[in-house]
Amino acid sequence: MWRVVVCLALTLSCSSASLAQDWSAVAESLQESSFQLLSKRSKGNESSCTAWLFNVDDGYVLTGEHCIHDIASVTVGGLNAEVVKENEILDMAVLRVKHIKGSALQFRTEDIRAGVQVATMGYPVNASVFRVGWIASPHIIIGSWEGVMFDVDIQQGHSGGAIVDSDGLVVSMFLRYRLDKTYQALAAGPSTLALWNFVKEYLPS
Repeated sequence: MWRVVVCLALTLSCSSASLAQDWSAVAESLQESSFQLLSKRSKGNESSCTAWLFNVDDGYVLTGEHCIHDIASVTVGGLNAEVVKENEILDMAVLRVKHIKGSALQFRTEDIRAGVQVATMGYPVNASVFRVGWIASPHIIIGSWEGVMFDVDIQQGHSGGAIVDSDGLVVSMFLRYRLDKTYQALAAGPSTLALWNFVKEYLPS
């Protein structure tokens, strides 16, 4: 299992790099596009994840499939949500949330490289938590799973959250990969192209 690295715990230069850029605009953008996802299992226990808006006109959000796997009900931003597409292997799911309000995130079209700073927002508690880190590897392969690896300080509840660059463009998202019928947690996610291919039929025309 890969270890999640907390930037501030590594070196002073890492901390200084994180503070050098003004991330306030990106944080504001993520605040308007990221929502707490609360899922209730059939046994009654509730868990928190993150979903993010990519089509505001039709109310489509993306999250991790493990966040909505075998659930009795799910809400996004306090509104009832409907699962319209899910893939257990890719650990991605598209939900539709009627009457949701916010701003849709856009996808990055350029290749990403190691060392580029990225940010995310998630809901490990009943409030949004913003984090800044960087790309550790732009291309990793684990079994048949392929994606991007980051160094970002995350907690349970950040699952499903978008990873964006300094322009607020989506480069990946947090998920769990499936290997030998078990989930493994990684500070990693799919490529932008993989995300786009999964949601393209739900993008605004």
